[in-house]
Amino acid sequence: MRKYSWHNIRLRLHRLNGHQLRFSLTFLLIVAFYTCVVYMTAAVNDLGDTIKLGLYSPLANLFLLILVVALNLYVIYLSLRALLRREERPLLSVIRQFRHSVGFRRIFEVVFPLILISLFNSVFTSFKAIYSHINPFYLDPYFAKIDRLIHGGIEPWQLTHSLITTPTGMLVVDAFYTVWLLVMWGFMGWHLLRLNQPMERYQFLLSYVLCWSFIGTLAAYALSSAGPCYYGLVTGNDGLYAPLMEQLQLQKEALLAHHDWRDISALNAQEYLWNSHLAGVVAPGGGISAMPSMHVSMAVLFTLSAWKKSRVFAAITGGYALMILFGSVHLGWHYAIDGYVAIPATVLIWFVSGWMARRIVLGKGRWIEDVS
Repeated sequence: MRKYSWHNIRLRLHRLNGHQLRFSLTFLLIVAFYTCVVYMTAAVNDLGDTIKLGLYSPLANLFLLILVVALNLYVIYLSLRALLRREERPLLSVIRQFRHSVGFRRIFEVVFPLILISLFNSVFTSFKAIYSHINPFYLDPYFAKIDRLIHGGIEPWQLTHSLITTPTGMLVVDAFYTVWLLVMWGFMGWHLLRLNQPMERYQFLLSYVLCWSFIGTLAAYALSSAGPCYYGLVTGNDGLYAPLMEQLQLQKEALLAHHDWRDISALNAQEYLWNSHLAGVVAPGGGISAMPSMHVSMAVLFTLSAWKKSRVFAAITGGYALMILFGSVHLGWHYAIDGYVAIPATVLIWFVSGWMARRIVLGKGRWIEDVS
């Protein structure tokens, strides 16, 4: 029985198209290599036990649950259609239609990368929570100086706060910044299901893991910094960004004084992250890192992927990316330079991932100019 089952699995995998199998292996190798490097780095520093593999399994399970419900609804639809058409063998008709339109191949194409992404995100967050303990924050004063230098001696946050002066305006900026996570998972779900556009699908998924690997891990580790909201805590210089944090706090209090349900989530999140950092807690969304800005990086990635779908869609996501860049400075999360570095780095990874996607789909040694 075991031999037959293994043979059956091999037969089903063999039915995958060549590019589907090549992508699955490539994606697996990238995630496996990243996981090994992160674990070895943590282990060398006696922190190997902090690397968690299931931090984001609830999100993956939720997506799988939605997928199962959708498949069940589709089966019900096929069953009702077969009955209404008075098929002679309705059950056989449903099975054939399901295998033709969905089947093992399509389910594998969605579920396999989803599981790997959940694992990858868990490893990333685990390492993000500890790498400042390996390479302590040391570049905040330099990034603060660079910010003033490239903005004519003015703090970038002073520029943003001169444009958005009211507590309500700050609430809007905070809302755009807060929904970033939902937007990211929305784009991820969209591309996981784009089975009929393999080029664009592979390019996005590869860009996602490579951005978090090189920009969010390697660069963030090398350029260890905490950000303006933690500047006084990591440098001992409380005065430089104290006016920014005081202004944010005053606007928060003004909102709460008139509407107790309207709050600034950024300030609450900043306090939570710092307390988690001090306690050494590894939790979903945890870890502190300013340079480069992964919020900006992912927002740029949304725009790049949207460009291939629709220019209007790209314009909307491009506006959202600008809002994220603006909000990252306005809310004290990042130095402006954090976003400026993230943008070209993300674009570079996007083009590298596009080259990889073309190689995967077309096979080794072949090339096309237009991948849209």
